[in-house]
Amino acid sequence: MAQDLDRLDALEREIQEIRHNATTTKYEVTETMTQRIQEILKKTRRYRSVSHFVEESISNTIKFWNQPEEMMVIANELWDDLPKETKLQIKKNAPFFYHTMEAPRRNKIESMKNQLASAKDALSVAKFSTPKNLVGVGASSLMHQSYNRFFPLKILVTALGLMIEKNKTQENKFDEARWIDYTKFSEEGFDLSLELSDKLRGIKSGQGDKRNMRISTGLPISHEASFADYSEFQGAVKEKSEKDEKSKQRFFDCFIGLKESTVLRHIDAAKDKNTILSGALNETGLVHIRNNNGKLEITLSEDGFKFFNYGNPFFDDIDIQKDEDPKSPTFGRTIGIHFNTNVDGLIEKKIFSKEETKFILEKIISRFTLEKEIVDDVLDKIKNYGEVDTKVLDKVIKNSINEWKKDNKNKKIVDDQKIGEKNNDVYRIATMGRLAEIGKVKWKIIDGKSYYSINK
Repeated sequence: MAQDLDRLDALEREIQEIRHNATTTKYEVTETMTQRIQEILKKTRRYRSVSHFVEESISNTIKFWNQPEEMMVIANELWDDLPKETKLQIKKNAPFFYHTMEAPRRNKIESMKNQLASAKDALSVAKFSTPKNLVGVGASSLMHQSYNRFFPLKILVTALGLMIEKNKTQENKFDEARWIDYTKFSEEGFDLSLELSDKLRGIKSGQGDKRNMRISTGLPISHEASFADYSEFQGAVKEKSEKDEKSKQRFFDCFIGLKESTVLRHIDAAKDKNTILSGALNETGLVHIRNNNGKLEITLSEDGFKFFNYGNPFFDDIDIQKDEDPKSPTFGRTIGIHFNTNVDGLIEKKIFSKEETKFILEKIISRFTLEKEIVDDVLDKIKNYGEVDTKVLDKVIKNSINEWKKDNKNKKIVDDQKIGEKNNDVYRIATMGRLAEIGKVKWKIIDGKSYYSINK
């Protein structure tokens, strides 16, 4: 008993000594260290002072050693304040961890949903006229097979419209406020497209993931590595990271356009006002771009604003769910983003409104003279037959091309498209995919074969 009391007395004295030292000991922060910390304080608002930085750093280090289960909590608290260059290094060297941290923070869809109505209202009084002395953008005779859907264009004009509305709130006049840095728009448009793609691809149904049911076709793909990939096969992680970059570049080339330096060079080399600049956004006439003293800028055209301003059933039906439980630690936060689905768990197929469909037919497809003839001939054939297969359509398209060539002897189809009998199916797949997307035809697949009928 006496020995136990002695041990308690000794422990109490030790505790008192620790407390005394803790209150009297001062941690020395050298002048060099102070300067380095002050450099950090310039990059973030997280810390009130050098002392605040030191206190948090010590606290985090203690948790690192004594409470390893708190590491992810610390990482989450710090992540939003980390500089961009630090995150890029983490993405390069620890892609799984990077995607783990970034995934919950993607909020482009929610921001779009919250801003869209007010942006349309604010821009409705603006005039999106064609600027003077601007190099115009022509179109090829046939829509390129890589422009296989219109939904990516709706996403991109929406992203651009929202950026213009934000820029318009500044004091500068609308004529200048509507011009957006091309590179910044490219990244913003890509990020919104990728977030929508990830959400849409995560939706599965009992009917499987058939081509005719997807609305994510044409959108970029994220090949995120799993933890198993990262921990066991780092080669697989590198491969998936490379696939991500290729998917991003393909989306840029197909829908947004080439990189800034290349576009600037093409604009400067243009000899007339009917230059064809690659990228569906350019060829469809939805945007204007300009060289502003060596800086590439982009804005919506008059048609682009109309497309942006039309109501869209898919966007309108997005449901942002908040945690409404006052006792929940996530009360008031977004806990889910849901799209309108049918009884089979599929996204409702109606992507475009009647106004949008009419606009696509009259303002977009009509820009491409051969494409319009093919569309008209295809729809006429389906109306007459009731339902057709791919063999019938290939014959229709072949005939449309031959007739177009007879009537346009002095015009030539863009050489890189190389339209001929050998690749008619490639253009048929793209054209029919678009017509199904805008609701002009019904597309069903039976035993791997496609059949089309008029959508009534």
